Amino acid sequence: MEEIPTPSTHLTPWHLTKRVALPFVIFSGLLTLCLVLSWTVLLPHFTRVEVGGVMRDSRNLSSYATTLKADILVAESRRSEIVTPERRGLFGRLREAKLSSPSFLLLRSQILAEAERIVLQVRDAVIVSSIQYRPLEKTVTVAGDVRNVGPRSMTVLAEFVDAIRRMPGVASTTVPRFTREEDAQKQFHSPFMFEIQLQ
Repeated sequence: MEEIPTPSTHLTPWHLTKRVALPFVIFSGLLTLCLVLSWTVLLPHFTRVEVGGVMRDSRNLSSYATTLKADILVAESRRSEIVTPERRGLFGRLREAKLSSPSFLLLRSQILAEAERIVLQVRDAVIVSSIQYRPLEKTVTVAGDVRNVGPRSMTVLAEFVDAIRRMPGVASTTVPRFTREEDAQKQFHSPFMFEIQLQ
């Protein structure tokens, strides 16, 4: 059996450190270089994600997520102003505007009732052909014709306009053109158009 030679001198920690230092420095340098290269070149290349049609790397995603969260909070607050049933915000202003303007159906039914009430003995003496309501201007335009009352058509038209003027919620009415025309059957009629200003 062969004998393993032993060093004649005893190794001190200084000698060990001296022998290990150079390989350790080389290894540390190479490891640091590989980490820096992977952090700056490889990781951004492999961690890029397409978000919203734009390629983003991992460093930009956190700031993009923060920006998105802020935008979502702003959009949610705008949505809550519009859809929540509260008295403030856009919904409250729209609700107040709706409640302050009179209902078109109510106005229409009142105008048609006055048209029927003018000449009770003649059906369809005052024919209302169109009613145009503009709530922002608070105006109503009424157009139609007075017929089947003979030469009294202009008098019936004046009574109809006066009845509309006395309706609740009406501030004033314009004066229509008082004309008496003759149709093909030699019947008198008075076409009209006037505007109602609401309060």
